[in-house]
Amino acid sequence: ERALARGPLRVRLFRELLDARDPRRTEAALARARAPFPARCELLSPGLSPHAPHTTSAALLAGVRALLRRRGLHLSVHWAESD
Repeated sequence: ERALARGPLRVRLFRELLDARDPRRTEAALARARAPFPARCELLSPGLSPHAPHTTSAALLAGVRALLRRRGLHLSVHWAESD
C-alpha cells in the first residue's frame, strides 16, 4: 500500500475463480471469493473474476453475483474465450 501511494499507479486487484463446472468444487471457489481482500484505499480497488463461461458453473456465477452486490466489488470475466 505504501509503495502504491508513492507512484501514479492505481490497482484493480481481481481474484480469479473457477470450479470447472464441477459442483464438488463450487463451495471451495466461493470460499475463496469470500476471503478478505487487503484493506481498501483509493489506490487499490478489489474485484472478483469468474474465469470464463466454460470454466464456471451457474451456481458459482450466482454466488459471485451476490458477493459483488453485497460487497460492492468490481467484476471481470474472460468472455471471448471458448472451450
